[in-house]
Amino acid sequence: MPALTRSKTGAIKTAVVESDPKPPPKRGATGKPKPRSKHKSTPKPVPKAKSPPKKRPRRKAPRANKGSDTKMVFQPTVLPLELFLEIARYISPLDLIHLSRAARVFHSAFMSRSTADVWRATFANIGLPPCPDETMAEPRYAALMFLEQCTTCRKPATRYIDPIHLARLCYGCGKRMALGPHHVGQYSNLIPRSIFLVPLYPRSKAKRSEWFHREQYQKIVEKRDEFLKVGDEEGWNVWVDERKKFVETWYEKTRPLVRWVRDLELEYEEELQRLKEARKTEIESRLLKLGWYMTDIHEASDYSNRWKASFNKTKLLDEEDWNKILPHLLEGLEKARADRLDSEAFHRRSCRERLISRWFCSNPSISLHVNLCWKDKDNRMKSEAESVEASITSFHSEDTEKQDYTLEIKNYPAGLFRYWSSSILRSYGQSYLADLLDQDKTMDEFCIEFKNKRGKIAEQLYKGWICKIQEDLIGTIPEDLVPVDVQNPNFYLQGHIGSGDTSIPDDPLSVNLRKLLRADVVIRIEQMSAHYSGGIDCWTSEWGMGQYDPVLSKIAKALLHTLQHPNACYLEMRALGKVFLCGRCTREPQYHTWNDILDHYAREYRDHEHACRRNKRASESGREIEIVFRHDTDRIDDENPLVHVVPVTKQELVPIAGAIVSMSGCKLCVEIGHYYKTEATQITKHIKEVHLIEEPVLGEHYTEPTQYRV
Repeated sequence: MPALTRSKTGAIKTAVVESDPKPPPKRGATGKPKPRSKHKSTPKPVPKAKSPPKKRPRRKAPRANKGSDTKMVFQPTVLPLELFLEIARYISPLDLIHLSRAARVFHSAFMSRSTADVWRATFANIGLPPCPDETMAEPRYAALMFLEQCTTCRKPATRYIDPIHLARLCYGCGKRMALGPHHVGQYSNLIPRSIFLVPLYPRSKAKRSEWFHREQYQKIVEKRDEFLKVGDEEGWNVWVDERKKFVETWYEKTRPLVRWVRDLELEYEEELQRLKEARKTEIESRLLKLGWYMTDIHEASDYSNRWKASFNKTKLLDEEDWNKILPHLLEGLEKARADRLDSEAFHRRSCRERLISRWFCSNPSISLHVNLCWKDKDNRMKSEAESVEASITSFHSEDTEKQDYTLEIKNYPAGLFRYWSSSILRSYGQSYLADLLDQDKTMDEFCIEFKNKRGKIAEQLYKGWICKIQEDLIGTIPEDLVPVDVQNPNFYLQGHIGSGDTSIPDDPLSVNLRKLLRADVVIRIEQMSAHYSGGIDCWTSEWGMGQYDPVLSKIAKALLHTLQHPNACYLEMRALGKVFLCGRCTREPQYHTWNDILDHYAREYRDHEHACRRNKRASESGREIEIVFRHDTDRIDDENPLVHVVPVTKQELVPIAGAIVSMSGCKLCVEIGHYYKTEATQITKHIKEVHLIEEPVLGEHYTEPTQYRV
């Protein structure tokens, strides 16, 4: 047992005195004085013994039990050392560190080598692996692991320990002592690397970088300089191999500690998350008691800058904190509630719009169907049969497949309520729909009111919107156009509202409608041609709707003149299908529908304008070439009419998609920067008829054939 200190012996003596008090003997005043010595020789000076300093008497605390004269004081030094050390095994390492620094007796007890088992027992109690460095004493290992102190400058360091380098660095030392891979260079495999040396920012989810310790790098450099100084390259190589083995062994030794530190970090993050969830739950509970909806609480974070900062704290909510953050929370909640109410109102309006749209789409009585019905071949007029020549240019030959065709004209826009607000609907004369949609009622109430107004809505649409659209389009087409015939020797037109018996016409086709059904009244939608009622999907003709295209209509008029059918109906041309063949092309035959042949000619016009611009620029440098525009609809060419009608049974086979064909390019077009390629069998025709060269030469006027996939 270690020797007792003076304070402890005094404490024991005090206890003994208190247990057996005896009055000290009094010094009597009547005592006889000792006679003085008559020897006058000078005595040797005797050093006086230093008396101990006087201590202030301790005041006795009031006794709880007056019947007992013994003072009960816990004195661990009175316990046997073995028993005291056995108790210390169940103390946490951090408490054991503080206890060893509390008094000298504890310091001498726990800092001796004989108590190493006590420290190891405390480590085992919390699952801490043994220290990878066997030369490090257990108390130092405990201080490294649990004292938040920088191992370099001894300043406070709240970061986790680095289990690879066995160091805990503060922020300043971390920036100074940590080296990246680009600093250590070729010595990276001689120094243990760690991702714990420089911790991430709080709540950061980024991938950790690997770092090296500066001191270890400096030791490697010093060792290298020693070998270079003596010129022992072989010794350096041997030392490098041993160092690599040491690093690998060190990784194996520190693996349990690395796993323990990772678990500690995870436990810490879970604790922080638990505190955040507890705070969040408490705030939400208080807001619910104030009458707010959970939906607004969840969405309010997007409307307040202080919302997330108020929720994401790792501190339990108290009254002071609640009073501080409540105004910021209410600001975000009010905005979230207003946005939710607007969204709910918009959703209810959308439901009303869908209800009306479904009724429009499912109610055939508000759509006009124009049927084109071919007459029986045997009942054709004899004069018509005699005037038709039996050639591929015959417009209605017996080989031409003719199918009945039905055109549906909706009496409401295709995009009924798309992008339209109530104010826009009113400005376009649809106030009855705007008033109906603006009534923010429940769906049950709205369904009842809408059911009573269906007939009036259908009547206003049919007699209002569709007639207004037709009048606007008629105002843009030439006035000299005549309406198409309701019937001719080949077919008859029949208008019918709804999907009932089409043999009984119940809607006379108006004059405006029959003008719009002409094949040469073409509507352009972006870069494509269409006919009425294609592209008619808006409330007015001024915005977002297909417009009458005079260029395409001129092309259509020229093609119809070639076919000797100037007043043809679009439904008639549409019903013929892919039977139209361009008579001016220098390519392999390609068959089109009526709209496709119009787009083909429009595309050829654009290509010719492009070639002319390039040819004009080339003429400045003397490279101008001859270009003949064969697709000019004003150009008369009896041998090559603008268009042919070829029945399907007489059409040539055309390459299907994916087939391999031989293509040649025109070298004359390339000279002016214009590129033209066609089938190898047609390239000479292009050079002869477009560039007016009677004898084209391979290599001079056109290129070698090249295989292409169509």
